[in-house]
Amino acid sequence: MNVALIASIFGPILVFTGLWSLFYQENVTKVVEAIKKNPAILYLGGIINLIFGLMIIQLCPRISLDLFGLVPLLGWALFLRGLCVFFLPSLIARGLKMPIHYYKVFGLIGIAWGLILCWVAYM
Repeated sequence: MNVALIASIFGPILVFTGLWSLFYQENVTKVVEAIKKNPAILYLGGIINLIFGLMIIQLCPRISLDLFGLVPLLGWALFLRGLCVFFLPSLIARGLKMPIHYYKVFGLIGIAWGLILCWVAYM
């Protein structure tokens, strides 16, 4: 029950943000530049990642070896990304300096993960 509910929320979000990063490269660049200029945005994102990550981990604690396992894996990914913002900021700063075409790859990964979560939620 919790897995389908979480997948129905985060699946479309991942698809939409993935599509946005593919088709609006100039906006992605503006957002990355804004984060570089104002680190408070980065730390706010870290807090949001920690909150959503812990929420998903608490609601779906078991990682299974089927497609349903992608939901708690998303929780752990969000949680670890939030921790990296606070404890490994140099790693995040290096990630913000990567070439713009890498964001297309991350967009494709987000679309694929989101479509799988949508399938899990609405099957």
